[in-house]
Amino acid sequence: MSVTTGLYDREAGDEGFVVGTIGLEEWKVAAARIITRCWDDATYFDAFNMDQTGKLSELGFKLPPGLKLTLKKVDVKYEPNKMAQGAYVNGWEDSLDALSGEVIFNVPPAPDQKDRAMAIVDYQATGKSLPFTC
Repeated sequence: MSVTTGLYDREAGDEGFVVGTIGLEEWKVAAARIITRCWDDATYFDAFNMDQTGKLSELGFKLPPGLKLTLKKVDVKYEPNKMAQGAYVNGWEDSLDALSGEVIFNVPPAPDQKDRAMAIVDYQATGKSLPFTC
């Protein structure tokens, strides 16, 4: 283990909380760039879905191992300067359900009973058991 990874052993495939948090912040930037590219270029949506790795690389990002990202179009309308109870609110507020993403948890087959405690710890340490680790 190294000092930079704390309690996690990167060589064993563990993903630390801080690494995952930094990755989440990076993905917020990536998401904004992907969405604005789709708005500016009508062909980008299909091009991204055909070559996720290449398109993310062009933006300076890469998919973490085990993650697949697919863009999905939704029919919603942005309402700038929207007011509710005398205060400005998010212009996407009425579209939150439609804008929500989907997280799919992959459940592996159960290991032998004697191996389950270690198996679940190893599974969690990969970072792939949580929906937003990067």
